[in-house]
Amino acid sequence: EYVVWMQGEADAARGTVSREEYRTALERLVDDQIRLDIKNGSARPQLPFLIIPLVKRPTGKNTSCQWIRSAQMDALKTIDECHLAALSLDLENRGRQHLAPASYTTLGIRTAQTILYLLGKAAYHRGPAVTAVTRESDRTVDIAIRHRGGTDFTPGSSVTGFEVLAGEQLLPIAAASRRDSSTIRIELEDAVAVDFSVRYLYGAHPDTSNPVRDNTELRLPLEPFSQ
Repeated sequence: EYVVWMQGEADAARGTVSREEYRTALERLVDDQIRLDIKNGSARPQLPFLIIPLVKRPTGKNTSCQWIRSAQMDALKTIDECHLAALSLDLENRGRQHLAPASYTTLGIRTAQTILYLLGKAAYHRGPAVTAVTRESDRTVDIAIRHRGGTDFTPGSSVTGFEVLAGEQLLPIAAASRRDSSTIRIELEDAVAVDFSVRYLYGAHPDTSNPVRDNTELRLPLEPFSQ
């Protein structure tokens, strides 16, 4: 009734497939192979294809890992009946590309929530998302987030996973903390240029020692973002 896809490690390791190439190949796999070979046993218009994006890779390369993960997130919009099964980036790794046992349990529960959502038995299945980035002052950037199932988030301070850049140069972050229930404030050590960018959970092995999660029972993570 559902197909769950949790792949991409080999393509990320080789680094020979671009974001666009991977997305296109994934579209062909779903539409021209999987959905032709597997009868749709669900009540959805097409066989639902659920994606768990690429896990953290402690020995991976930022660029190629990001290509694959971004392509998988792109496919949520370009493939009909394609859904985010669950995110794993906030969960503990055990080895180069596998998760710790407890992490797989959490991932399974999150995926089950997605299936309940598709069955109309749950009100949400995705965590918060970044909706806006605002330069509040020379050294302050605010990140606005939209909640889905929750109404607030943790932690209140020492948030990890964000990066602020001027061009390709990373700007040192002095602090990242909760401003209110839908805003994270990033304070920089130096002045931020007018032309800057922000990203969250970027690359092969982002810092998720203190990640953003919502206040639902599932504690779903803030989704990756790059501006």
